[in-house]
Parts: sequence; structure tokens; C-alpha cells
Amino acid sequence: MTHYLVTGASGFIGVELVTQLVAQGEQVTTMHRGVGLAGFPEVNHFRCDLGERNMPPDLFDGIDIVVHLDRKSTRLNSSHQIISYA
Repeated sequence: MTHYLVTGASGFIGVELVTQLVAQGEQVTTMHRGVGLAGFPEVNHFRCDLGERNMPPDLFDGIDIVVHLDRKSTRLNSSHQIISYA
């Protein structure tokens, strides 16, 4: 089983992706600024904003693949610090 982290998971594409991944039996963690996704009790949800640096320190632990669908353009450096392009 692959463990996915999906940013922007509450958006149109994010919801569909999470639905498909869960249906395939994959492990999913979501990251979003707004309200968590309803109807996904098997998914770990983190409410945080890439631009605000309020991510839990263990957010990336055990993650195999990050799918970045957040509308903000940001990148992570090797120490998980946020660097904004905007």
C-alpha cells in the first residue's frame, strides 16, 4: 500500500483523487486550509496552510507520494521549510 499526501484535497480535483485512491485501498492523508472532507473516516486530515508554516512537524512521516493540488505556488526545501514564489 502506498501512502499519499494530497494538498488541496477539498478542491474539485482533490476530492475526486481522494475518492479514487481510497477506492483502490491506498492510504491517504489530506492537507487543506478549509473544512476537512466529509465521508472519508479512513483518511487522516490536517488543516494547515502551506504559506503560513503551520504544518505539523510529523506531516511527512511515512509519506511515499505527495500530490500537490493546492492553488498556491510553494515549494519545500530539504528541511521542510516553506518558500513561497508569490
